Formats: sequence, structure tokens, C-alpha cells
Amino acid sequence: MRALLAAWAPALCGLVLPLAGGAVTPCTGDLAAYRWTQRPLVVFAPDAADPRHRVFTERARLLAPDLADRDVALIHALAQTTGRDPPCTVDLDAAARLRAALGVSPQDATVVLFGKDGAEKRRQAIDAPLEPLLELIDGMPMRQREVQSRDALPP
Repeated sequence: MRALLAAWAPALCGLVLPLAGGAVTPCTGDLAAYRWTQRPLVVFAPDAADPRHRVFTERARLLAPDLADRDVALIHALAQTTGRDPPCTVDLDAAARLRAALGVSPQDATVVLFGKDGAEKRRQAIDAPLEPLLELIDGMPMRQREVQSRDALPP
């Protein structure tokens, strides 16, 4: 499975990534749709051309297999669209609702991680390393149970 994800990593970047069972939550700004199935990582930026957003997108592309393994759904909530927006960019109204609900200004470049339980787990600048988010997920009890059950399956 990891080899398959690594091979498809460039194509998966920015998409709502499939779960191990193949289920995919459609791209939506309604975070409740992801509850108990995926961990939304909402990416806020002024637009897709913002240099901070471009760097984030490249780093996320490189970590796509790790994000997919942890059931992370990348959701882009941009203040302006450019026509060259990444996959799973919610419409401007949904982005504005997310910004208002989470207290993020249109000029901010921030990522917010939510757990499968729907609770906010971490908020950080878009240019902060992503590896600490992966480590945070790995420390979550639900993730530890996921790994244990996966490791208990026969090869």
C-alpha cells in the first residue's frame, strides 16, 4: 500500500485522500462531513499564488503518502481564487464561513488540523514544518488503535 501511495503521491497532493478501505469524503467546507473518517487539515491563504501557499503545497506533495496513511484530508480555503487553485479548494463562501468560524483573517496563511472527532488539534503558520503535525497525529489514541489494528492484519 505504501508503495502504491508513493507512486501516486504527486497526483494525490491537495486531494481528499482515500482511506485504506477506499472511501473518500467529497471535498467540502463542512468539516462535520469528515468526522470519524478523516482528519481535515484546513489550509488558509490569501490565494494559491501566495508564496507561502506554494511552498506548503510542495511540502505537502512530498509528504502525500504520510498524509494519506494518516487519513488526512487537505482542504484549501483561499480568500481569493485564481483559476489555478489546488484540488479540494472550497468555494469562496465556504472559505469565508471557515475563516469566520475559526477566526482566520483573509491575509493569514495558517493551517488548522482537526481530529477524526471533529475537534481542533493544532493551529500553526502555513510555513511551519508539517512533520510535527504527523507526530501529533501519531500520538493520538485513535491513530494508535488504527496502527495496531492494521498491524494485526495478516500480510
